[in-house]
Amino acid sequence: MTKIFSRIAIALLLILSFTTTQAQKFGHINSSELLQMMPDVKKADSALQVYQKSLEDLNESMTKEYSTKLNDYQTNGATMNDAVRQVKEQELGDLEQRIQKFQADAQDKFASKKMSFTLLF
Repeated sequence: MTKIFSRIAIALLLILSFTTTQAQKFGHINSSELLQMMPDVKKADSALQVYQKSLEDLNESMTKEYSTKLNDYQTNGATMNDAVRQVKEQELGDLEQRIQKFQADAQDKFASKKMSFTLLF
């Protein structure tokens, strides 16, 4: 039994000494830094930022519209008749749903566009 262990130990030592004596060279490339230096990547980032800004602007515009209509409803709601109040409440509910849907869709579209740019590089 001790002969088997000694033979295994000798074999392991030989293998380890052989692998450590081989000249192994490893390199490291910072791929994100390399990609940032490429002009096409800069153009893609710029286009992505423009796209993101347009989505943010549209979201801001919709939010302002909602805020304006909500303030109007809160200010004049007491003087409105029931039919007008119901229409205004429905408008506010619909606008709120559109904003939420837009935000979810915008996130998906932005992620998709970002992924398509990432796949190119």
